[in-house]
Amino acid sequence: MRNCSSTVPLTGHLNWTIISTEHPSAAMGVKLDRVFVDASFLVATYNRRDYFHRIALEFDVSLLSAREIWTTDAVLLEVTATLSQPSHRAAAIQVWRQFHGGSERCRAVEASTETLAEAMEIYRSRGDKAWSLTDCLSFIVMEREGLNEALTSDQHFQQAGYRALLLE
Repeated sequence: MRNCSSTVPLTGHLNWTIISTEHPSAAMGVKLDRVFVDASFLVATYNRRDYFHRIALEFDVSLLSAREIWTTDAVLLEVTATLSQPSHRAAAIQVWRQFHGGSERCRAVEASTETLAEAMEIYRSRGDKAWSLTDCLSFIVMEREGLNEALTSDQHFQQAGYRALLLE
């Protein structure tokens, strides 16, 4: 998710030349206005071996026109955990900074005690689902902010009634 702020992108993490316009994908022509971004998307933009890398890069370009890009600090913690190897830390730091002062468009929601309690109640009550506590927190933020689309490859978002754009 390099396009969230005006900072210079890291080199060596994204290879824009692999994007092909010969075969239209779900991302081609999509206009994103207000969207939630999940860890699976953020990591896929940096991980060339990720199954969703190519489509994530295409959606990353679509974020240039987005008015609001939402996530949670819990999602950002997942990203920093996944990208914790020394060779990947610069990417994790870049993502964190974009949502913490890098751009007014990028909004990271902190989890208050009350919101975490609400997320835990969803987690407890939906024992039929394999939703993580981070997922439940994401769903609360999406509902509160009126967001319907998530840049994610996590089917749990679809189960909760949201569009998981990387899966379409």
